[in-house]
Amino acid sequence: MLAPQPFEDPLGRALVVNLGIEGGLQVWVASDTIVVLGFACVGMSIGQMIRLRLSPAAFSIRLFAALLFLDLYLVACSVV
Repeated sequence: MLAPQPFEDPLGRALVVNLGIEGGLQVWVASDTIVVLGFACVGMSIGQMIRLRLSPAAFSIRLFAALLFLDLYLVACSVV
């Protein structure tokens, strides 16, 4: 079953209309979102290239190790 698209869903339309009426849809917000989306796409492309060069087992070990270090960093930052 496919997920409904934002404009096919009545709640999605209502959210867009309310954001437009209340001034929540501003150009500066959209430009920041587009820039961050571009960085995310670049990161996914780099990850895809790395994944294609490594065996699935080696990629999984490196991915989970990186996630573990990220989690430890976040915990350390929240404690301090």
